[in-house]
Amino acid sequence: MDKALKNTHLDEKSDSVPITEHTKISFIRDAVGAALTVELSAVEDKQLLCLDAHASQGLCGLQWKQKNGCSVHCILADQYDAQSIRHRAEASGMHVSDWSLDTCHVTGQLPIRVQEKSELHLCTFSLQTVLHEEPFGFVFLHPKQNLSQYTDALFTSIRHNALICIQHHDMASQCIRSPHLIERQFQAYVLKTEYCREMAMRILIGDLARCASRHQRGIKVMFVVDIKDHMLAVVRVTKNNQSALSGLRECRHVIHCLICEERSALPYVHTPIESPYSMLPCDCNSTNPGKTAVLLGPMWMGELVDIPYTRKIIKTLEDDLTSHQKPLNSGLLELLRTLVIEGICPGPEELSKVEKTELICGNPTEDGDSELKNGTVPCDQSAETVAIGLVSPSNNRSSIHGQSCETVSNNTINSDIQTGVDCKIPDYDVLNPDAGTSNSCDKDGNRVQRKRDEEHAENYSLNEAGSSEKKSKLEGGGNVTDTADKDLVEYKPMPLFYYGIHNKRLPKFPKLHRFVECMQRSGYRASRTHFDSTAIRTDANLRQLTEVIQKYNQTN
Repeated sequence: MDKALKNTHLDEKSDSVPITEHTKISFIRDAVGAALTVELSAVEDKQLLCLDAHASQGLCGLQWKQKNGCSVHCILADQYDAQSIRHRAEASGMHVSDWSLDTCHVTGQLPIRVQEKSELHLCTFSLQTVLHEEPFGFVFLHPKQNLSQYTDALFTSIRHNALICIQHHDMASQCIRSPHLIERQFQAYVLKTEYCREMAMRILIGDLARCASRHQRGIKVMFVVDIKDHMLAVVRVTKNNQSALSGLRECRHVIHCLICEERSALPYVHTPIESPYSMLPCDCNSTNPGKTAVLLGPMWMGELVDIPYTRKIIKTLEDDLTSHQKPLNSGLLELLRTLVIEGICPGPEELSKVEKTELICGNPTEDGDSELKNGTVPCDQSAETVAIGLVSPSNNRSSIHGQSCETVSNNTINSDIQTGVDCKIPDYDVLNPDAGTSNSCDKDGNRVQRKRDEEHAENYSLNEAGSSEKKSKLEGGGNVTDTADKDLVEYKPMPLFYYGIHNKRLPKFPKLHRFVECMQRSGYRASRTHFDSTAIRTDANLRQLTEVIQKYNQTN
C-alpha cells in the first residue's frame, strides 16, 4: 500500500514529466480558466455545473474552485488517479466528496445540491457515464487517448449555450505519420502539407460539428490555440435544428494540388462538381500528366476565432496579472493578441486609413522626439490596450502592469493589432516567449510608428462607437452569448489556411513583418499566424504572392 501511495504521489509524478510539457499545459490551463471566468460573468444560474474530464491530478478543477468559489459546481472525473486528486485537494484545503450515480436518475430532472465553497466532487466512473448523467454548462475534456470515443456522450446531454474546451495532443504529427489513424477516428482523409497544423485543428472541429448535428446541436468556435504539439479548441454549443444544419454545412472538402500545394475549399453542393481542377488557382493539371490533386477532409471551413470573445479572454488574463491572483506567463497574452490579428487579417482598407491619418498628423513634440530617441514611449501615448479593443482611447490609459512601457517593440506588437501594419510579432516559442523580439529600430521608423499608434487608437474608437447599435442575443438558454452586451464590429471571414515561406526558396525574401506590409500595399489581406512562426496568412494565391516578392526585389 505504501508503495502504491509513493508511485501516485503528486510531487514524484510531476517530476517525471518534462518541465517543457508543464509549461505548455499551463498555457492551456490558463486559457481555459479565463474562458470559465468570462462564462461566469454572463451566466444566470446560481452555480455553473462544470466538469473537469480526465482530471488527472485535478489541477484545473482546483484552480476553478479556488478562484470562483461558490459560483461553480465543480466535478472531477477520473477513473485511475483518484488518490492523487484527493492528496492534492487536501493539501489545498479542499474537501472531496464522492459523486454517486443513480441508475433511476433522469437527466436534468432534479436540481443538484449546492456545492460549498471548499468542496469538490470526485467521480470514478467512466467518462461516458458521467457525461450522460447531468447537463453540464462547462466541460474541459482532455482525453489521454482517442477523443472520438467521447464525442457522442459529450453532445448527448450538454445544455444549450454550454461551453466546451477540448485539448488534444499530437494530432498534427499524426496527420503526417499516421493518416490512416486520422481516417479511422475522424473519418477524414489527410496528407502531409505545409498547413498540417491548421488542417488538424479544422478536422478536429469538423468532427465535433458532425457529431453535434446528430444530436440536434450546432457549434460556434470561440477561439483555438495551437502550442507546438498541444491544441485547444473552445466551442459554444447551441441546441436547435437550424444551427445543427448550418454547422454541418461548414464541413467541406479541400482540393489540394500535389505539385505546388495550392488549395481551395469546395462548395457544399449535392451535385457532382464539373472540372474540379478549375477550383484551383494554379494550372498544374494542364502542364503535368495524370491526376495532380487530391481531396482532403471533410474539415471545418468556418471561423476559428471570435474576435470580441477573444478580447474578453485577453482582458480577463490581464486582470489576473494586475490582481496577482496567480502567476501567468506573458507569452499566452502575446499568443492571444496574435490570434486577434490573425482573425482580423487586415487588408488595404486598414492600411489606407493609416496613410490618410499620417498626412494630417502633426510632428511629434520635442519631448516626444527625445523619448523616441531613447527608445521608450510614455504610457499615456501607448495604444497597447486600445488596439485590441479593451479600453477606450479617451480614458486615461496606463500600463497593464502599472509600470511604464519599456520598449518600442513591445508597444508596436500590441498597437498594430487592428491594422497589422509593421506588426513585429516575435517568432513564438512558448517556452521562451520573449525570444524573437527586438528593440532595434531607426529613428524615422520610431516616429512613424508613434504616429500610427495614436491614429490607430482614434480610428478604432470611432469604429467601435459607430457600431454601438448592433447587438445580438441567442434565443433561450441560461447563458448569454459573449457579444450580447458588447459592441460589434463587422469583420471579413479569415482566409483559409496559411502559406509556409521557409520552404519556398524565394530570392531576397524580406523580413516577414515587412512582407506582410508589402502584401497589404499590393491590395491583399495579410497577417502573421500563430500556427507557424515562418508562415503568412493571406487571401492571395501562391502566384500572386510570388509576384509581390518579385516586385519587392525590383524596388529594393
